Amino acid sequence: MARRGQRARSSQRRPNLLKIILISGAVLLAVLTVALFVLKSQLMKFLESAEFQHWIVKKVEQTLDAKVTLSPLTWRKGEMEAEHFALTKNSEKNRTNLVLEGNHARTDGISHRTVLVPEITVNRLDLSIAPRSEQPTSDDEAAPSANLSHEPSSADPELPRWLRRFLPDSVDVEIIRISSGQVSVGPMNAPLFLLTNTRADLYPDFRTHTWEIRANGGKLALPNRPEMSMKNFTVRWNGDELYLDQVSVGIFKDGFLESTGVLTFTPKQEIDVTTEFSAIQVTDLIEDTWRERLSGTVRGTVRSRGAMDSPVYEGSATLSDGMIQSLPILKTIASYTRSERFERFVLDQARADFRRDGERLELRNIVLQSDGLARIEGSVDIVGNQLDGKLRVGVTPGTMRWIPGAERLVFTEDRDGFLWTPMSLTGTTDQPREDLTSRLIAAAGRSLVEDTAGSVIDAAKKLVAPDTVSPSESTEKMLLDQGKKVLDQVVPFLKGR
Repeated sequence: MARRGQRARSSQRRPNLLKIILISGAVLLAVLTVALFVLKSQLMKFLESAEFQHWIVKKVEQTLDAKVTLSPLTWRKGEMEAEHFALTKNSEKNRTNLVLEGNHARTDGISHRTVLVPEITVNRLDLSIAPRSEQPTSDDEAAPSANLSHEPSSADPELPRWLRRFLPDSVDVEIIRISSGQVSVGPMNAPLFLLTNTRADLYPDFRTHTWEIRANGGKLALPNRPEMSMKNFTVRWNGDELYLDQVSVGIFKDGFLESTGVLTFTPKQEIDVTTEFSAIQVTDLIEDTWRERLSGTVRGTVRSRGAMDSPVYEGSATLSDGMIQSLPILKTIASYTRSERFERFVLDQARADFRRDGERLELRNIVLQSDGLARIEGSVDIVGNQLDGKLRVGVTPGTMRWIPGAERLVFTEDRDGFLWTPMSLTGTTDQPREDLTSRLIAAAGRSLVEDTAGSVIDAAKKLVAPDTVSPSESTEKMLLDQGKKVLDQVVPFLKGR
């Protein structure tokens, strides 16, 4: 009986204990729910407060070592808006100004004390990197729209100490989308690089202070160059260096440029960029004087190195569908050789290596060839508009047969299926001078003198009648008559008639 009573009392206590546990759990769950709600409420109040805005500004300033200003934040259901954001960063020689207008950010809350921002959209971006000498020296003057920074006031919510350990200490931004952007590098009145009206996606990495920028569209302007259209580009910027991973640009009517390399802003402003170019009409690259003389499509590679404002250009170029015409030497050779092909010199091969440093342009490994007709090899230096060229001209055998003495006295080297002779090029780009024409005329005159003397004497022996005139009179008369005939035929030829 005693045992039965103990079992009854034990069974009565179990429901009471279970009930206590369930009630305690419900109370604890309610407390946690309220605590989480309070925590979330307090965090949201913090995110919407000027204290959070001030924290953002200071965090970005510490991360990027820059001066930052930010207009008041507006929150709507986890989305944040700020009309204006400005950043100013100083380096040894340059000042970088970044302005973002019409900013809208979508947030995913806070995780591991990091504010998660999957996307920011910006209506307009303006980035300029200019010499510090052109910028204000005072930090107050340097920071654009500094009055927009919103410092925390006494009215901002104060959080309990236990809550502060949940506050974020970093921001993670995945992508910034720019509707319209402008990037300027160099002096403000004459930038070395100016990109306008481009659309871009920015991928910031605050740990390495690196920004990857992918953009397309817009206009690109470089000093002393025609305006270009931006196709697309991918670059990486870390403040002091701009890496060009791929930059594709349209130029002139159908021309195309693709560049890779790096621009360094401190401590020296230097450039090391390699550009491949194609489908460019040579008439778009040369001066007016030569536009009627040279035609064709250019392609090749150029490497730009050195100071940004005065780089050295080195590369190679090939001309396709090329033609040279209206050159005085070609007209002379066409007249002498009785071949119209020289007047419109079709270039089946045309290539050269080049180096430009300031006003000095060096052309090396020049090859100009018209199949079955002629080939030109050598080098030319152009300083300003002054020419200094050392070339070799080759013609196919028989081409110069109409010019007396040309193949025997001038084109004396037989190589690679051509007869060769050296030629010097001087004068200016507007009025080039060469020594080949004068040498051809001299060779023709020498050949006529040497060749006609013997033939005249032989003819005299046959034509002169010894019984009517003395041998000396007959020979002298015959020489005069024969010489006159030769001169009558040759003089117009040597004048190019």
